Amino acid sequence: MDRVTHFASMMLRPLILASCFAFSPALLTSCTAAEWHPVAAMTGGFRLFGDDLDLQDHFSYGARFGISDGSRTTLFLDYVECHTWRRATSADSDIFALRALLRFDLLRTRLRPYVTGGFGGMMLQFNDAPNAGVGVFTYGLGADLRCSDRWSLFAEGTQDTYTENRVIYDSSGAVYGRGYRGTFSFPTVSAGILAHF
Repeated sequence: MDRVTHFASMMLRPLILASCFAFSPALLTSCTAAEWHPVAAMTGGFRLFGDDLDLQDHFSYGARFGISDGSRTTLFLDYVECHTWRRATSADSDIFALRALLRFDLLRTRLRPYVTGGFGGMMLQFNDAPNAGVGVFTYGLGADLRCSDRWSLFAEGTQDTYTENRVIYDSSGAVYGRGYRGTFSFPTVSAGILAHF
């Protein structure tokens, strides 16, 4: 299976997961279908890559679309991208992520702390190395401030975690050897505005 096909298959998993949650009786028993309503958000943030990928920490931006039960539970399809560069070579690198996220509000007050988590895929495009696609598990905490029935502001911190086998290439691009299988992660701090329809 090539990387493009592998990445496409990973993109289907969050959609399937979101569908399973959306139609799960455990989530729907507390409200009728009429209480679910669409939501959309614009996000901006800062990704901290650490030393694993030799990438410069940089700004990110994205969008979310989903449904909310009007009480505590929101399901999102979340897209984020970040355009950064390698520290050693200064070569441009683009990081794209598509994730299905479940958000659960801990309180129903105007200021609502929440927990969030989900699964998805991430595409890493390098100009100085082969591209890669990995599956990610995302989890984090945040807070949402309701400004009105239609609008709210939120801020959150999340952690993207993924597992990969390190592959070593020679100067011609051929596989030279394989390294250890490791788990890597990097945090993201983000904020945005959320609209309820």
